[in-house]
Amino acid sequence: MRSITPMRIAKLGYVAISILSCALGILLIAMPEISPEAVGIALGCIMTVFGAVKLVGYFSHDLFRLAFQYDLASGLLMLLLGCVLLISPDRMLSVLCTVLGILILSDSLLKIQISVDARSFGLKRWWLILTVATVSAVFGAILIRRAGCFRPNSDLPPRRKHPHYDSPARHLAVHRRRAESQHRPVRSPDCPTPETRLLRNRI
Repeated sequence: MRSITPMRIAKLGYVAISILSCALGILLIAMPEISPEAVGIALGCIMTVFGAVKLVGYFSHDLFRLAFQYDLASGLLMLLLGCVLLISPDRMLSVLCTVLGILILSDSLLKIQISVDARSFGLKRWWLILTVATVSAVFGAILIRRAGCFRPNSDLPPRRKHPHYDSPARHLAVHRRRAESQHRPVRSPDCPTPETRLLRNRI
């Protein structure tokens, strides 16, 4: 008798990954100040787990060989990119949107083909798979066009810092001195200051 445990694990894994992805998206919207490195590590973990779930689904041997028929290649690709993103998130952040867009677009195109096969099998809700896959493909194409959305700060040119501006107080003092020097009248050597005149009178 064929065991359905791997198929259940794959289905639960798909649901869990979807919930985690939605939670990460809501977190990024609510807290946009999160560092790109943390986002890269979180996405690397999700992609690695998702790749493993896809491999489990492929080897579950579902009844129609339909739901997970392309999960071997996409699962291996997810595992590879997830591991690379975890090992070196700084290098992958500059192309993160492109990588995610390619993954989403390729998976959506495979789901569109699955919907066509599901129609030939006589499944009534094949159009639902086609609709969701088409929407996902559009979002994947948008991500590819927004290349470099998680650009690390190390790629940006360093800001020049004046040696006297290392603190706000010193910054304010320098500006005050400059303002005073600009408004201070210039005196010639033959025109003594009031302090010099008082000293001469005492002498």
